Amino acid sequence: MVKVSLRVDNPQGISAFGMELEYPSELLEYVGTSRTYLTNDWVALDGNETETGTITLGGFHPEAIRTSSTAAIAEVNFLVKEEASGEGNLNVKNLADDFAESFYKSGRFITSVAQLT
Repeated sequence: MVKVSLRVDNPQGISAFGMELEYPSELLEYVGTSRTYLTNDWVALDGNETETGTITLGGFHPEAIRTSSTAAIAEVNFLVKEEASGEGNLNVKNLADDFAESFYKSGRFITSVAQLT
């Protein structure tokens, strides 16, 4: 299992967010989205694969997050596909709600098949 943490530098004031995450579907299989301590009591937080290689994520709560400490707002869980080898991008796009004006960094995933002798 591979967990990708969606970290926010200053989550204070966030009460709703939406975004899409593109991932290399030839390497990874989407399993689900998990809450973190920041969002454990939120009314809703979920992720759905809207098309192969794209997950739409979002959540909301009536009360905004109070802490300004850097932390993960959600974790996206994947399985590495059997015999997967290569690399691919994890791209964030279509930020919405309290993320609409945010800056973000995309990531890179690299895997290789171990040769057993």
